[in-house]
Amino acid sequence: LITAGMFELGGMASIDLAITRAQGPDKPVIVEGTIDLRDVGSIFDQFPYPITVTSGRLVLEDQAIILQDPGLNVITLGGGRGRISGRIDIPRGTDTGTEPDLSFVIEGDTVNPGLLAAIPPDVEPPVTAATLPDWPGIRLAEAVQPLVEIGLGGPLDCHARVEHASDGSTDIHATLFLENGTIRPPQD
Repeated sequence: LITAGMFELGGMASIDLAITRAQGPDKPVIVEGTIDLRDVGSIFDQFPYPITVTSGRLVLEDQAIILQDPGLNVITLGGGRGRISGRIDIPRGTDTGTEPDLSFVIEGDTVNPGLLAAIPPDVEPPVTAATLPDWPGIRLAEAVQPLVEIGLGGPLDCHARVEHASDGSTDIHATLFLENGTIRPPQD
């Protein structure tokens, strides 16, 4: 259960795509068009905190995915509401993979076990839910353990940027705001 209701992976989408390929060998397949999302539950493998996209449009270009303004409207596991905006470039012929430039603004979420469990452990190389069998779930990030031990709770707002770094990695910069939080250490 999530504060905003039952979480369900997947949802509704209206898809309008053109798939083309020029004649000749080694010509790329080009997919362009739009995908309108409505009540789509999703989980990002590197930060597996469930969100539901309540509405929004993805614009697919030859080498980019654009979150059409004003972005994707989302609800989090803890009932926070907000928006994800920006783009993900997918350059052809490079080793860099995807190049995100995304902004997240979430307000009214809560400190909750799902959020704390989704914070990745500080290990090298960076992990995904598929590459570290006991995370999320059994294993918590070292930085999260003291928060669990003191029983931190309360309303939480988040402003974050996910950007492509010059070395090919992904940089995540987040600022969290906790006002009127509570501390309730578990009783032994």
